[in-house]
Amino acid sequence: MRSQLVDVYERTLRAAPRAQVRVLTYPPLFTLSKRSGGCRIARIHPLQLVIPADVEHQFALDEQKANAAIVSAVNQVRSEPGGDRLRLVDVEAAFGGYLEDGHTVSCGDTGRPTPWINSARVSLSAGQTLLSDVAALDLRQLSIDVFDIYSASFHPTAEGQRRMAAALQSTL
Repeated sequence: MRSQLVDVYERTLRAAPRAQVRVLTYPPLFTLSKRSGGCRIARIHPLQLVIPADVEHQFALDEQKANAAIVSAVNQVRSEPGGDRLRLVDVEAAFGGYLEDGHTVSCGDTGRPTPWINSARVSLSAGQTLLSDVAALDLRQLSIDVFDIYSASFHPTAEGQRRMAAALQSTL
């Protein structure tokens, strides 16, 4: 990932020689703490969608690795001639980091700050569609319908987007 990012950043700076380029890190989606029951990301009565605690933890670790690759790639390109036009915008702190008091995905737990990341976005009709796909054993359609739900999930909420914009604005 790092080498591909370096290539993208270098090509971007060459293609736009007068541009000031900003690169945002990923906001933390999940905490690093392991919940005993995992993370309940959605409920479609009578079912619950749960990410097991070890998978949730690994996802947070992988996200930190991705952010480290972004930071490293930006630092490398910044050290090259003309690279000073590239700047990193780290949004992790704005979201409260990977701690339990951060604005990460809601896992059905209470007493935490308001999430600034959507969990699985499953409407009642989407849930019924998934159940119909399963009942019909239509795995092809199930994968399409799961993708439709996933593509609307795990993105910043309106407040999360405002916080990311504020972090970006502070660098302009």
